[in-house]
Amino acid sequence: MRVKEVCVLVVLALAAVVYAAPDADVNLVPVSFYETNEMLFNITIDNLFKEEVIEEVRVNTENLEVQGVVNFNGWQSNFSEDSIRWHEGDIENNMIALFQFYAKAGLVDDDTGSDIEIISEGNGETTDIIQVTILNDDTSPNISNNVPSDGGFLREGIADQEVSIDAEDPETGIKNASFSYWDCSANATNVTVYDTELECSNGTCVDNVDLSHHEEGDRLCFEFTVYNNALESSTISGEAGFDGTAPEVELIAPDNGSYGGNNTLFSFNATDNLAPTLECTLVIDGEDIDSAVVDNGDASSANYDMSGVEEGTHSWKVRCSDWVGLEAGSDSRDIIIDNTAPEITLVEPENNSMIGDEVIVNIDVTDNYEVADIDYSISLNSSELPEGENNLAVTAEDAAGNVAVKEFKFTVDRTAPVISIIAPEENATSDVHVDFVFDADDNLDDVLNCSVYVDGVLEVNEDVNSSANISRILPMDNYTWKVECSDDAGNTKVSEERNLIVTDITGPDILSDVVYVARTEDYTFDANITDPSGVADVKLWFGNELDVTEDGDIYFGIIETDVSHALGTYNITIFANDTLGNSNSLVDEFELIQGYNITISLDPASVTEGGDVQVSGIALLDDGGDVPEDSVMLYLVNDTVNASIEDGSYTHTFTAEEAGTYTIRAVVVDSVGYEHSAEAEISVAAPVQQQSSGSDSSSGSSGNDFYCGDGICTTASAVNEDCGNCPEDCGNCPVEEDESEESSGGINITEEKTSPDEPREPSPGVGAASSWFNSSIVSNLWAVLLFALIIGVLFVFSRKKKKDIDWNNYFN
Repeated sequence: MRVKEVCVLVVLALAAVVYAAPDADVNLVPVSFYETNEMLFNITIDNLFKEEVIEEVRVNTENLEVQGVVNFNGWQSNFSEDSIRWHEGDIENNMIALFQFYAKAGLVDDDTGSDIEIISEGNGETTDIIQVTILNDDTSPNISNNVPSDGGFLREGIADQEVSIDAEDPETGIKNASFSYWDCSANATNVTVYDTELECSNGTCVDNVDLSHHEEGDRLCFEFTVYNNALESSTISGEAGFDGTAPEVELIAPDNGSYGGNNTLFSFNATDNLAPTLECTLVIDGEDIDSAVVDNGDASSANYDMSGVEEGTHSWKVRCSDWVGLEAGSDSRDIIIDNTAPEITLVEPENNSMIGDEVIVNIDVTDNYEVADIDYSISLNSSELPEGENNLAVTAEDAAGNVAVKEFKFTVDRTAPVISIIAPEENATSDVHVDFVFDADDNLDDVLNCSVYVDGVLEVNEDVNSSANISRILPMDNYTWKVECSDDAGNTKVSEERNLIVTDITGPDILSDVVYVARTEDYTFDANITDPSGVADVKLWFGNELDVTEDGDIYFGIIETDVSHALGTYNITIFANDTLGNSNSLVDEFELIQGYNITISLDPASVTEGGDVQVSGIALLDDGGDVPEDSVMLYLVNDTVNASIEDGSYTHTFTAEEAGTYTIRAVVVDSVGYEHSAEAEISVAAPVQQQSSGSDSSSGSSGNDFYCGDGICTTASAVNEDCGNCPEDCGNCPVEEDESEESSGGINITEEKTSPDEPREPSPGVGAASSWFNSSIVSNLWAVLLFALIIGVLFVFSRKKKKDIDWNNYFN
C-alpha cells in the first residue's frame, strides 16, 4: 500500500510541470505584392489573455529574400536570406507585439504563392503559416513626352543636347532606359548607331548627347527603350530634323510714345522658317513681364499682365523663341504706362438730390495723364429730363484705355407744393398760445420746408411731413399770418393770408422738471412761470404749502424730507394765476431716493500759506447705514482728490499754498448720478515779514505793536495791521521794563530768550544801543570819537592794578 501511494504522488508531480505551447493570434501584412518589389512586412502577435509567455519569434521565408529587420528595444535579432530570429525578449499575456522586416520578391512568370512560416516559442512552440501572393507584372512601362519627338526639330550645333522621356511603372517601377540615335539624312553613308543610358529619377529619364555635327536640313532617327523591374519594356522611335534659323519679330502697336496699361493690346508679327507656333515675351526695361504663344506668320495681339509695371515712361520690345530655343527680339519702343483710371467727381448738385428746371449737372473728370473720352447716358440739363427719378451714368476713358464708370441719381421736380390752411380760421380769436395747423403736400418730396409769417415777419421755420401743428406764443394784438412751403427742388408755394385776434384767455405757462430728491437733504427747486398778462400769484405744494421766493420769471421752493418718508415717487403741485384771473397748474413728479449724511470739518479753519490742513467728516446713509461708494471726492484749493471711506468716515491732509478764502467741498455721487455734498470755508493768510524791534526808537515800548495769528509782533503803522484786520489770535505786544544790570567798571548785557509761540518783545539795552548806533554813529564822526573815548575811560578804570613783585624773596 505504501508503494502505491508513492507512485500516485510521482504521477501527480509530473503532471504539474507539463507546459502548453503558445496560442497567440498571429497576423502578417501585406499578403500580396508585385514581383521584384521590396516590401516592409508587419507581423502582429496578439498574446492578450493567452496562457503562455512568448520568449522567441522566428520567421522562415519562401521565394522571398530578407533584406533587413527592424530592431525593437528588449529584443535581439539576426537574419539570413530566408530566415529571421528575434530572441531574448518576451511577450507577456497582456501584450500585443509588432515585428517588422524587409523582404524582396524575385521574378515570377505567373502569380505565385509563397508560404511564410512564423514560429512563436515559450515553454513550447507554435508554428503559423501564412501564404502571400507574388503578383506577375506583365505590363510594360508607360512612356511619354519624349525629346526629341517624332516629326520634331532640334537646334543645330548643340554639343550637349538634352534627350529625355517620362517613364513610370506603378507595379514594379522603372529598371533602366536607353536612347539610340543615328543619322538618317538622305545623303548619309556609313551610318553609326549611338546608344546612351538614361538616368531615371522622379518619373523622368534624361541624358545629354553630342549633336554638334548636325546642321539645318539633317535628319536624326532615334529610339527610346524603357524597362521595368519585371523586365517588360516599352519603345518609342521617330525621326527629327534640325533648325538653325531664329524667328523674326516686327512690332505693330502701340506706336512709339503711346499710352499703355493693363488693357493695352500689344500687336506684332512673328515669323519662323519651321515652327508652327512661337512663344513671345513682352520685355520692359530689359525685364521679362509676361509671355504668350502666337501662330507663326500671323499678325498677333497679346494682352499681357502689366500689373507689376510702375506707371511712367518705359522702353518695351517683344522677344520670340521657336521650338528649338532659337530666339530673336524686335526693335524697342517707348510706352507711357498708366494703370490709373480717370477720376469722376460730381461737383453739383449732390447725388440723390431733388432738382428743378434749368439745373446743369456739373461733372468733373480728371486723369493723372490724359482723358481720352467721356460719355454721359442722359442729358446734363434738367430741363431736358422727365419729371421724376433720372439715372446718370458717366463713363470716362483715358489714353491708356483705363475706364472708370460712376452712376448718379437725380429727381427732377417741377411741381410746387400744395398748402391747405386749417386753423386758426379767418378773423378767429385765439389765446396767446396759438396753434398754426395746416397740411402741406408735394408730388415727389415727402418732407417740405415750411415757414409761418406773422405780419410779414418770419415767426418759425420747420420741416413738415404732410401735416403740421406749430405752436407759438404771441402777445395780445391783431395779426395777419400766412404759410410758405418749399420742396427740395426749390419749388415754392405761398398760402392765402388770414387775420388773427390774440388775447389772453389761459393761465400762466409753468415749466418745472424735478427728477430726483435725496431724502433728508433739502432740495431747492425752481419753476419758470410766465404769462403775457403778468403772473399775479404762485403757490407751491408738497404735503403742505411751501414758502415761495422769486427772481424774475423763476420761482423757488424748498422740498424738505426726513427718514419717515418712504423712498418712491412723489409730486410737487404748482398753482399760478395771471393778472386777468386765468389760472393754471402743473404736477411735477419726482423720485425720492436714498439720502446721504455727508459732513466736513477743517482743522484748522485758518492757516498761513504752507500750513497743513486736515479735512475729515462722515459719509453715511440717512438711516445710518454704510454708503455703497468707497470714496469721497474732495474739491480742495487747487486740487481734487479721492479720500477713502472707512467705517463711515474719511480724512485727508493737504497743504494750503495760496492766500485767500476758499470753499472746500466733499462730494459723493450715487448710482443715479446724484451729488450728495457738504462744504466748509478755509482762510489762508500770507506770511507777514518780521520787523526789527530796534528800527524805530519809539516802537520798543509804545504799546502800539500787534501780533496777528502768527505770533509775530509788527508795528501797526508800518504794515497797517491791527486786530480789526485780523480778529483771530490778535493782541497788543506787552511793554517790558529795562532789566539791564550794571557792574563795577563795565556794562552787563542780559539777553532774554523768547518762546517762538509767544509774541516777540523788544529787548532794552543792546537793542536800543544798536538802534542808536545804526542811526547816529554812521552819520556823525564826532559821535564816533566820543563813543570811543567813553569806552576807553571805562576800560582804564575797570582794570585792576598789579601788585609790585618782591624779587628778593620771589624764589623763597
